[in-house]
Amino acid sequence: MTIRSCDVAIIGAGTAGLAAERSARRAGATTLLIDDGFTGTTCTTVGCMPSKLLIAAAAAAHAVSRAPLFGVMALKPAIDGVAVMTRVREQRDAFVRSTLKSIAEIPAHVRIKARARFIARDRLSLDDGTIVSAKSIVVATGSRPRVPAMFKALGERILTNETIFELSDLPRSVAVIGAGPLGLELAQALARLGVRTSVFDEGPHLAGLHDEMIANELKTILTAEMPIHLGVTLSVERTENATKISWTGVSSGEANFERVLGATGRS
Repeated sequence: MTIRSCDVAIIGAGTAGLAAERSARRAGATTLLIDDGFTGTTCTTVGCMPSKLLIAAAAAAHAVSRAPLFGVMALKPAIDGVAVMTRVREQRDAFVRSTLKSIAEIPAHVRIKARARFIARDRLSLDDGTIVSAKSIVVATGSRPRVPAMFKALGERILTNETIFELSDLPRSVAVIGAGPLGLELAQALARLGVRTSVFDEGPHLAGLHDEMIANELKTILTAEMPIHLGVTLSVERTENATKISWTGVSSGEANFERVLGATGRS
């Protein structure tokens, strides 16, 4: 059994863990950074960077469609979904490589590829047999998408932010479940890229906004691009070629979608 001691042990080499390790080391502390993969941060792999790449493509298409407003006569944009998603992944992968290069610059004796569990308030047991003793321990293990049970049965038809960027092509239609910031930004991007998109949320608030005037103005802007159904209860039925979403509440109806994007928060 190997025993290693340090001032600060950090579990998780995501954005928060990397920042914590660098800050502690810069302040003169001895550190150990523990991660079971060192595969990159959430931001670069499945978060803000690939999502903003998709949004950038959507913004380009939207600008072309609005060009006549400014006296610029442009043809209706033709969306090449394969090319859009290929560029998203290529640029995303470049960001990941940059992050991995940054991780590799952390001294090798600081990085430990393993899983950790607490055996005391100041001691960790790693699955490689190492015991880590630390004056302080930072838990930065991140989160994962929360998918309601009723949607798990959809299998490959249910998407999250961790799977949507792996699509080889844009889907023809998407039901976005969750009208928070993540759901809305991806929904608007998909709609602007020609995907038939609808947003559903059981709550009454759009993007978590409680200021009625601002929320109403935002809804007016967004519903010009896609239907948004707030305050609804959903039921889901998987058919042979589609997923049927039925809703009741403030509004009611049903529609078929090729894919469902779960944006109901993270755990």
